[in-house]
Amino acid sequence: MALPYFAPKSLQNVEIADPMRNKQLRAALQHLGEESAIQVSKPIGGGSLLLGAVGTLQFEMVLQLLESEYGVDCVLWTILNTISGRIMNAIPD
Repeated sequence: MALPYFAPKSLQNVEIADPMRNKQLRAALQHLGEESAIQVSKPIGGGSLLLGAVGTLQFEMVLQLLESEYGVDCVLWTILNTISGRIMNAIPD
């Protein structure tokens, strides 16, 4: 995916309720990432996608957009802020 456009303060994992709609989820998140609504990262070892945002309002907005515009029902899991700070500090500028 793309390089960060902003420094995210929070990271959350995204999991889709219906695995058959995984393609729609990835396309929707790619589109939202290109609009700089959120940052989308794919873990190197695989697993669920990682979303980065400045605040919780961005995550709520993304959930609403995914459901209303893309027809994708998801759940977001918060990653501890201390972990997210270490991850983002490890990424070179």
